[in-house]
Amino acid sequence: MFRSTWCPNRLLVLFFAIGTQTVALSVPAALLIVDRFDDAPEATACLPEVSPDCSLRGAIIHANQDSDSDVIRLSAGTYTLSTVGILEDAAATGDLDITEAVEIQGEAGVVIDANGLDRVFHFLGNHNSRLSDLTISGGVTYAGFTDVGGAGLLNDGAYISLTRCTVTENSTHELGGGIYNRGGWIDIQDSRITKNDSETHGGGIFNQAGSTITLVDSTLDLNVSHGGGGGGLYNNGTATLSRTSIYSNQTHQGASHSHGGGIYNVEIINVFNCSILTNLAYNDSGGGIFNADRATLQHVSIDGNYATSGRALAVGASASTTISNTLIVGDCSSEGGSTSSLGNNIESPGNTCGFNIIGDIPFVQDARTIIESYDGGTGRVLALLPGSIAIDNAKPERCTMDYDQRNFSRPIDGTGEGESVCDIGAYEFLAEGPIFSDGFETGSSSLWSHTTTGS
Repeated sequence: MFRSTWCPNRLLVLFFAIGTQTVALSVPAALLIVDRFDDAPEATACLPEVSPDCSLRGAIIHANQDSDSDVIRLSAGTYTLSTVGILEDAAATGDLDITEAVEIQGEAGVVIDANGLDRVFHFLGNHNSRLSDLTISGGVTYAGFTDVGGAGLLNDGAYISLTRCTVTENSTHELGGGIYNRGGWIDIQDSRITKNDSETHGGGIFNQAGSTITLVDSTLDLNVSHGGGGGGLYNNGTATLSRTSIYSNQTHQGASHSHGGGIYNVEIINVFNCSILTNLAYNDSGGGIFNADRATLQHVSIDGNYATSGRALAVGASASTTISNTLIVGDCSSEGGSTSSLGNNIESPGNTCGFNIIGDIPFVQDARTIIESYDGGTGRVLALLPGSIAIDNAKPERCTMDYDQRNFSRPIDGTGEGESVCDIGAYEFLAEGPIFSDGFETGSSSLWSHTTTGS
């Protein structure tokens, strides 16, 4: 008899029992190198020992035949889906169905374009898969032709990681214009979900009940829900956002229940070190966030959002929101739910958010902030200007993160008084400004641009 397990180097290890001894044999996962840009489903000869003839669709069909966590490698260019067909889950036609563990590796300039044929990716089953360095675009779902939304990516039960990916210009008649997570787990790192739209909820992302999604060092922007809530993210499961910008998303004109221009939460959401900026809930409440259940905000900056009530934050009838070290420019509203301050929050210009304990600072007429871009212009952060009351005013015991939204170290002595204290919000102010544009002085090597050596 035998059993199998996974190793970090992507080898499938088979354990054979021979008598009283166990013998381990390692079987390497296949490397499938795609060598053509068309969509031929018959081009599955992707191994070096055979004459290479490998399309992206063919490589996925090949990888679906076993559970060896094969690696599919793509070179720069556009891979356009063109094989017509719907409502089958073997990747033979329409979208790219992935039923077994796979890693799809791209590079700069790799675009997978569904070209309005169908959605782009559909993950099915309990497996771990990884996508990196891809642009996922052109996905569409149509009423009567596809069962659900998720025009860029639909996840049915898998664990998926997206790293350095862009999900853009996908459109669904249903839920989740860019991504629909239906009973799975999605981890999004250093990626951008942008310019997607849905006819119902979740223009950028819809996270279903029982599902988990995380966004780290990412951007969620310019997404639209035409007929529902959550222009950027509609969360009905568990969501955690860290060092992420959520900006310029919207719920569209005339929609019913179009709460939450940036985020509509109806289950559990945790937001750390994020900026929520210039989102719009047209003719409804919660321009930045609408919370209908449980939300935690820590070191969050909110500004420039618009709604008929609760431009920054709206709290539903039975919801609870816990807030600390957070900077709100705008106002809050409540339908009867609770907002609990853990201290050291700022509201400008009024006092509508319930910031009334020691350390809170309401009624700030000018918080001295400005919206700035970072991360090559894709991200947005609410920066602090010299003299901002947010500088060095965070509650130390609630400053539990070593970096701000931009990955600059915190705490920093922002006032020049000789003591390093965290700033309120997602941005850590440097008293004299950064000496090096790549953040060298912060001590975070991830921010360094390059290294030179002597000749």
